[in-house]
Amino acid sequence: MLTIKQTTFNGIDELKLTQTTKPDLNDNGVLIKMDMMPITPTDIKRETNPNATEESLAELPRTIGYSGTGTVVETGANRDSDLINQRVFVMHPTGSYSEYIVSDNPDWIFTLPNTVDNASATTLTATPLVLMNAITKYQSAGINDFVITGANSVIGQYLLQLINQDDNLHLWPIVSPSSLN
Repeated sequence: MLTIKQTTFNGIDELKLTQTTKPDLNDNGVLIKMDMMPITPTDIKRETNPNATEESLAELPRTIGYSGTGTVVETGANRDSDLINQRVFVMHPTGSYSEYIVSDNPDWIFTLPNTVDNASATTLTATPLVLMNAITKYQSAGINDFVITGANSVIGQYLLQLINQDDNLHLWPIVSPSSLN
């Protein structure tokens, strides 16, 4: 199977598409065939700085990525077999940029309803973090007033929770008229 590996801290040009073996399923695991993976600010920071995040993921080589969407193709003996063929969003901080991953943490797998496509679900972790990164950059330039459109959406609510209330920001959340009732 294919995976994207980071072997140096010299940036995106040093990432390698490599052939590796499919991960072994354990009793507590779920084997997921990955479909889409976002690029988050965390991914970008980790490409050049081994100390960019609090997690101890600086050991190389490593598979890049933090999350994504895919389809469960197999479950371990201690997992619900009803997950097979279910589309899921998965948090996988040890690397999601692979054709297959094994997730052992049931709290980090979310089945997707038919009304949510994989592309939309994939943005759930990337978009709020990208927006928060932009707010932080503007704030460092002395800008403290922000209009948050779609503040009642999942992404808007996630972003509002990321914002530190002690940062002296002036926020104007905009919500859809239907959510006012």
